[in-house]
Amino acid sequence: MKAPRLVVGCAMLKTELFEVLGRQDEFEVEFRWLKAGYHVDMDLLERRLAEALNGLECRLEEVRILFGEMCLPEIKKVTGPFKVMPASNCLVALLGLERLRALEAGPAMVVTPSWIREIFLNRDPEFHVWDEAEYRMNLGRYERIVVLDSGLDPLSDEETITAFDLMGKVLETEPLTLDRFENLIMEFLK
Repeated sequence: MKAPRLVVGCAMLKTELFEVLGRQDEFEVEFRWLKAGYHVDMDLLERRLAEALNGLECRLEEVRILFGEMCLPEIKKVTGPFKVMPASNCLVALLGLERLRALEAGPAMVVTPSWIREIFLNRDPEFHVWDEAEYRMNLGRYERIVVLDSGLDPLSDEETITAFDLMGKVLETEPLTLDRFENLIMEFLK
């Protein structure tokens, strides 16, 4: 019998998580997804995470929180005894800290296709939506924007051009294998 798990997490990792879970047969997983991007407003993330956890009727060992301490520094205040992802954020979960720091050198902003879609292109009214000048001002310190590409859901040409128009930066792709992430998730779900 598969071990039941409830994952409360950021939709930023949805594609990659479904891929690695599709490779295993150990856990039966249910999800409560929070919108990708709540980390840009930590008060909003704290409220939404608390709402998602409110009234859970699961055993303690069944619940997993797919957010890291860089997403919400006070995460344990909200999650209490539930098991939190053993990586400081989604990029560290996917790459490891050393590889992330190497890619950020230059300086570069490292993102996923979901990040581009949900943070930059989605224009969700729940978040402060930057105008073109704010994009360029806030991203001006970066020489490059590196998009991790696992091959699962790459940006379309139209998304890439729209992102360039907004940010004034060419998007570079970096191949990504999910081996590290898969190992982290399988250990996390135990």
